[in-house]
Amino acid sequence: VAGWQTLTWTFTSVNPALTWDTIVLLPNLGELDAAPGKSYFFDNFKLKAAVVVPPAPSGDIDLLNFDTLSPTLISAEWGAEGGSGLATPPVGGGSGQAYRVLRSGGTTYALVVMKKVIPFTADRKTVSAQVHSPTAGIPIKIKLEAGTVNSGEVSSNEAVVAGWQTLTWTFTSVNPALTWDTIVLLPNLGELDAAPGKSYFFDNFKLLAAAAGGGGGSGTGGVLTFSSGFSSAVLTSSNGAVASSGGSNLDGFNCNGTPAWCGNFSGGAGADSYAGFYYQTPSAASALYSQIEVFGPNVTGFSTTGDTGGVTLSSQTKVNFTFNPNAQWFNNSNNKFAVVITLGKRYAIDGGCRLQLHGVKTPTSVEATAYSMNLRNDFRVAADCGAGIPPTDVAAALAASPVISSVKLLGAAGGSAILGRGDVASGANLSTADGSVYPTTVVLKGAITFD
Repeated sequence: VAGWQTLTWTFTSVNPALTWDTIVLLPNLGELDAAPGKSYFFDNFKLKAAVVVPPAPSGDIDLLNFDTLSPTLISAEWGAEGGSGLATPPVGGGSGQAYRVLRSGGTTYALVVMKKVIPFTADRKTVSAQVHSPTAGIPIKIKLEAGTVNSGEVSSNEAVVAGWQTLTWTFTSVNPALTWDTIVLLPNLGELDAAPGKSYFFDNFKLLAAAAGGGGGSGTGGVLTFSSGFSSAVLTSSNGAVASSGGSNLDGFNCNGTPAWCGNFSGGAGADSYAGFYYQTPSAASALYSQIEVFGPNVTGFSTTGDTGGVTLSSQTKVNFTFNPNAQWFNNSNNKFAVVITLGKRYAIDGGCRLQLHGVKTPTSVEATAYSMNLRNDFRVAADCGAGIPPTDVAAALAASPVISSVKLLGAAGGSAILGRGDVASGANLSTADGSVYPTTVVLKGAITFD
């Protein structure tokens, strides 16, 4: 301003080990001060005392309980019925009052907006709440907003059950420097809840402690269950999608679904449940792929506009799964299979990009066999999405995007081969016939976990 004021300059790059003994004053640098001249006065230079920042709470932070902690504003609109509001929760969960979202059909969404500041930090980005759902297996999504910026619609990390449970949502993309002060509740988003109406109850929102979330994660350093098995060839027992595909140079790398060329299958139950996909050619191919991709709990595919959910790693270092190839593939020299792990954060380049980890493994049996792969030692960062992460720095990729959205197992050879750590290439069955066809079959059995 014109006149006297106290100015401060912060020198973030100075090394305190050096002797800083010269001050250069540069008033109005880069501009001409016209005649007859202007005078600038400096006085009372001080080195300011260090700013003491109080430590963040070490435990969970209570956000909303609708009794002693209420939002500054609640707006139920755009599909939420008139019966939405504070209510006595069903027996078995909640405390005092809870917030009821009533849906009775007519729209595929019910939007409830609540105003409450969430004090995110770099190492705590997971919100939990007690939720009562009348139906199992549906999406319970939340969106957060900071002014004109939003987190996208984020699914709960856990599979939804009927009745009460504690759900968590991990918001990997939030910038803690912004003020995240709007919570949008989106129960059963994308589906019609038919009359006479269904009620969803929310209570006891918390921002989880860093130790509980491991950098905003939903894990505690133990075993994280990514998928618990398969309920069909296209769905896991954790309500995650299962997608499969294949192709070769003989069909333009896009199988059209004709059973003579490709197909998926499933069977068993619980820990013995399995899902698989076969791709086969009527003659030897020079390049092909055959794959099955498993998504995290309640994840039906990748969002085209924002981050995608899944499970969030903290101190977990390994991925574990049970896999078996077909005999023709296993018994030839090109029998290595690939594992592709796709992370949830969406980078807005090239129409949308996600970090991927690529690993290659040599099978030890044609039978269903348990395998474990070390994320940092057995995988490489396949693409950095403009984040500047070197191929060998898996730790940096996981720090940037700790949410695992999908795990893909595949056979791929020729021009479709996957490169893992150390540029080890995956393989597929290009040359061994089973009767009149050349099959490459990938089968996953039971759970996929991280520990």
